[in-house]
Amino acid sequence: MTAFGLLIGLCGMTPDEAAAWLGQPPADVAAWAAAGHPPAEHMARLRDLFMHLRDGGETAADAMEAHRTPGGRVVVIAAPADDVEARDMGFPCLGAWRVSCGVAVAELDCMVELVPRGATSKVIHSRPRMH
Repeated sequence: MTAFGLLIGLCGMTPDEAAAWLGQPPADVAAWAAAGHPPAEHMARLRDLFMHLRDGGETAADAMEAHRTPGGRVVVIAAPADDVEARDMGFPCLGAWRVSCGVAVAELDCMVELVPRGATSKVIHSRPRMH
């Protein structure tokens, strides 16, 4: 494994997903991940993506904490069902969304419920109000 391969995994991607995101042949990305040296710009893009996922998760956690009602013990997060929905949300793949969401969950000091996208309103409104 190389630092490049490590970053691919930390970004929640497979080598094939990283190849598609970087616009490079899968065989090249697999070789760089196993033992090669990627072009510096590809390494930089993965570093930037990892930092973006981490920072985005921390920012999301802060926003959720700020909007939690006093005594609110559950935060509901809309989860994409697949890569298509994750890309619609601005992530390169579902695995990358999971990384960012994982950071948010780790930062939150409450229960977290993951529900399918589009269901958050129903879940929130079906809960008894906590006063």
